[in-house]
Formats: sequence, structure tokens, C-alpha cells
Amino acid sequence: MKIATAFTHTSELRMIDAIKSHSGMSDDEQKRIIDKLLDDTELKNLVTCIED
Repeated sequence: MKIATAFTHTSELRMIDAIKSHSGMSDDEQKRIIDKLLDDTELKNLVTCIED
């Protein structure tokens, strides 16, 4: 993954971290939110891979 891509999506990645850390949401609901927040496929795959 490119550092520039991660930097571009810093706010989205922070939101995802907050949702995962402090939420009672189901995994399916979290994945739906991640899908809506991120448009970069490589980054989305990385985030969902780490959580599984």
C-alpha cells in the first residue's frame, strides 16, 4: 500500500478505528460502514483482512 493513499484516507481510517474500538456493532454492520467510507479497493481489502 502506498503511504500517500493511507494519508489521503486518514480521517476515514480514524473513523474505522473508532468504530472497531468502541462500538457494539456486529461484524457485518462494521463491514458495511467500511465499504461506504472507503473507495480505495486496496485499502478496503487491507482493513477488512486485518479485522478477520
